[in-house]
Amino acid sequence: MSAEPMPITPIPLHITFRGLNPSATIESAIRRRASQLERFSAHVLRFDVIVELPQRDRHTGSNYAIRIEITTPFGKAIVPRDPALSETQKDFQVVLRSAFDAADRHLESESQ
Repeated sequence: MSAEPMPITPIPLHITFRGLNPSATIESAIRRRASQLERFSAHVLRFDVIVELPQRDRHTGSNYAIRIEITTPFGKAIVPRDPALSETQKDFQVVLRSAFDAADRHLESESQ
């Protein structure tokens, strides 16, 4: 018998908005990035993405922060751990890319 590849299942994704109203555009971008991590879905029990606008300043505008909490059979991890990656920024796509790149690296290292 030939072994069939395991079907890829979606990441168990939960999205939370803090300090801003839920946005279909932001949610769509997060779901798109999460779908790129589905190769790790067998190792992920829960994948929480928290989108925040922690500070609003009338002079500097709004800054985004994204925190990703990943629960696997090995435990729970919060990424990005590096403070440089978790700093708030105005460009949502930059923050999203940094957070998901860190999540990808974390899941890659756990799956080896």
